[in-house]
Amino acid sequence: MHDLMHDLTTFVAGNGISIINSKEKIVDESVRYVSFALWLYSSQQIRVGLSNAKKLRTFLLPRQGFSRDVIAHVLSIPQVIVPNFRELRVYDIGQTTIEKVPSSVNRFKHLRYLDVSSNNEIRTLPNSITDLQNLQVLNVSSCHRLKELPKDIKKLINLRHLYCRGCWSLTHMPRGLGQLASLRTLTLFVVAEDNSVAKNVGGLNELNSLNNLRGGLAIRYLGYVKNGIINPNLKGKSLLQSLTLYSDLQYGNANVDNEEMAFQSLQPHPNLKESVLMHDLATLASGIRIGSRFRG
Repeated sequence: MHDLMHDLTTFVAGNGISIINSKEKIVDESVRYVSFALWLYSSQQIRVGLSNAKKLRTFLLPRQGFSRDVIAHVLSIPQVIVPNFRELRVYDIGQTTIEKVPSSVNRFKHLRYLDVSSNNEIRTLPNSITDLQNLQVLNVSSCHRLKELPKDIKKLINLRHLYCRGCWSLTHMPRGLGQLASLRTLTLFVVAEDNSVAKNVGGLNELNSLNNLRGGLAIRYLGYVKNGIINPNLKGKSLLQSLTLYSDLQYGNANVDNEEMAFQSLQPHPNLKESVLMHDLATLASGIRIGSRFRG
């Protein structure tokens, strides 16, 4: 399979692609697309292998191991990449055990795709990410300890896809999320217990104008909606195919009556194919999906 993929990508991209599958390989300066088809035991392998690739556009790193010897070196990978390859369009460091994304990531002015998914030690993202005006895809899925998204996310005017499913530590969505007119994918929306302006917390009304959303949307903590009155304008989201509501009352102080009123006030578009109420997040986390279908 690896040989087939190598042949295919080489045929499509010509000499502009390189798959690094040995520690000694150094890519040519004309190479724009690089994937490391090996586990890294030192970030120095990146520095040496890409020393000539000043025009690099795509950097793909395979899922790395979790041994102590590997982790110590992998954590320094962003510090190696960011200063040297500012023409990057695609930067994938998902599941690499990194603890944080460096604030200098904003140097990637041309970046379209940023994947930091499945890095369980990441708790926050640098607000400097919002300087990436060309960013179209941000994937933070399964960053289980991530508590918040960048506060100035509204600056990402070209963002089309925000993947954050599995980010169970998120406490809120940033104010201004609803201004992302190009957004097509939003996998999770977290209702905050306190949506005060002072805390830069966005309420459920951030969804009102996001009518280009498609695919699946999950909403968590509906019980935090005051008086159970919500208007996320689901009727205007004709491209949305599935809606999942997480009933996590045992995880907070959400008001049961508010949640019941919120459920009843939902009026999804007739095109919605699936709507599910998940009653128990602990059950969901253990891999057992117990839910009930509902209609607003």
